[in-house]
Amino acid sequence: MVVVTIELWPHGQQAGKRVLGVAEIANLGTGTLESGNYEVRLLKWGEGRRVWKKGQVLNFPRQRLGPYDLLFRALLHTVGLRNAATPDEGAKIRELEARAAAPVQAQLFDGGAPQGKPGHAV
Repeated sequence: MVVVTIELWPHGQQAGKRVLGVAEIANLGTGTLESGNYEVRLLKWGEGRRVWKKGQVLNFPRQRLGPYDLLFRALLHTVGLRNAATPDEGAKIRELEARAAAPVQAQLFDGGAPQGKPGHAV
C-alpha cells in the first residue's frame, strides 16, 4: 500500500503539526507485472478519520511510471476537475482525465512527456 500523509506545520514548525488528510492507494492484486490496478481512499481528519472519496486506478503502467504518476491518477479519479484555475488548465485536465486509463503522454501544464523509470514498480 502507498500512503501519502498531508500535514500542516504551523509556522514551519514540526512540533505543532497536525494531519489534514491521507491518501491510501492499495494494490488490488489483479494486475500484471507491467500493469497494476489500485483502490484509492482519500481520508479527512477533523470529525474523526473518515473516508472522503473513493476510486480506482486501473491499468496503471507501473514498470514505466512512478509513484507521483500513480498519486496523480489517484487524485484525478477521486477529486477530478474541481481545481482547474483557468479554462486552459481545465481543458488540459479534461483531456488527461479522458485518457487516464491509457498511459499519460503529456504532463498537466507544460506539455512535456513524463519521464518514467523502467523497473520502478509501485
